[in-house]
Amino acid sequence: MNQVVYKYVLNSGRNWIQLPRGAEVLCCRERCERITLWALVDPAAELEERVFDVVPTGHQFTRSEGEALTYLGTCLFLNGEFVLHAFEVRAKGGPE
Repeated sequence: MNQVVYKYVLNSGRNWIQLPRGAEVLCCRERCERITLWALVDPAAELEERVFDVVPTGHQFTRSEGEALTYLGTCLFLNGEFVLHAFEVRAKGGPE
């Protein structure tokens, strides 16, 4: 299996992104004033939809009882005045 690192741009709020099945999220950081996620993927794999939440510090957000969050990273903007936190959203008891 050949693997490649791909990047994906996220927005604030909930994001539904098509990634190759089995993609391994490496990190999420700011790049060129954008929230950017990098993942190790098999480009030949079938695509699957994955869900990511990006939320500012101090803001409430809602998730259902059946959802679990995996922390991916923190992005600093405006010299650290505006901070966003990225999470992957998965079904509780689902794969990590």
